Amino acid sequence: MLKLLLSRNQNTLTEAVLSRCVELSREGQVLLLVPEQYSHEMERKLCQLGGDAVSSRAEVLSFSRLAQRVFQELGGSARPVLDKGGRVLLMHLALKRLVPQLRVYRRSGTKASFLTSLISTVDECKSYRITPELLVQAGEENDTTTGERLRELGLIFSAYDVMVQQRAEDPRDRLTRLADTLRGTDYFKGKHVLLDCFTDLTPQERLVLGVILRQSPSVTAALRCDGLELAGDSVFAPTRHTALALTALARDSGVGMEYQVLEESRPDSELAFLGRELFSNAGVTWEDSVDQVYMCKEKTPYSE
Repeated sequence: MLKLLLSRNQNTLTEAVLSRCVELSREGQVLLLVPEQYSHEMERKLCQLGGDAVSSRAEVLSFSRLAQRVFQELGGSARPVLDKGGRVLLMHLALKRLVPQLRVYRRSGTKASFLTSLISTVDECKSYRITPELLVQAGEENDTTTGERLRELGLIFSAYDVMVQQRAEDPRDRLTRLADTLRGTDYFKGKHVLLDCFTDLTPQERLVLGVILRQSPSVTAALRCDGLELAGDSVFAPTRHTALALTALARDSGVGMEYQVLEESRPDSELAFLGRELFSNAGVTWEDSVDQVYMCKEKTPYSE
């Protein structure tokens, strides 16, 4: 079962998620998935709410830390992982072997900056599950210089992947390998899973979540938006698209879905007012005293 918790206020969502973590921890194991930069803060808040004992039943992880945990328990953690320098060297070797087949990228292959940009492009493709075959196909269907670039990029991507498989693991493949490892197991049986602080999920993350949905007794995702109805260029539109993508994922995984729009914990506060009226163009004025909002002006964007 997938449950979506929706609210305009992030604090309201986090409070609801942490309360649900404490409640579910009395029934079984709980995993709270958050972006890496929020993990420490969420661990601290969870212990504040549930006490130190809650750590024995509830745990805060990011997707990358989840992969590490699964590989430690199910096997695969000993596999060497390429560092930044190793990836650049393998990309250089892949380009060197492809020189006779390249025309657009032939002269750029020895430049370190170009190799780094190629790795960044490959990272984006892997995050969004775009395979070398798709790039080559797109290039062959486009009889222009752009098509030739796509075709050659697909060839480079494919050669790089072959060399990676022969030597070590690319860190960008960990989530795909995590999903493959979880299939055919019951790793999440009896484990309740919650997600918070995500605005978007990459296709790789959704791939893992699809496996979790089929195994876990309950998956709860907290998203900052005010409903599932698309509303043009609303400030919540990106998160609303994520909510609809999770709805489709639940349907494809054969599990039920429900959602709940949470009321703000302090709907009469100036922060709640600011959230409601900032982009409304209604011209409504806050008449009471202001304690939670102030204007901050710095000399440079870096200082801000």
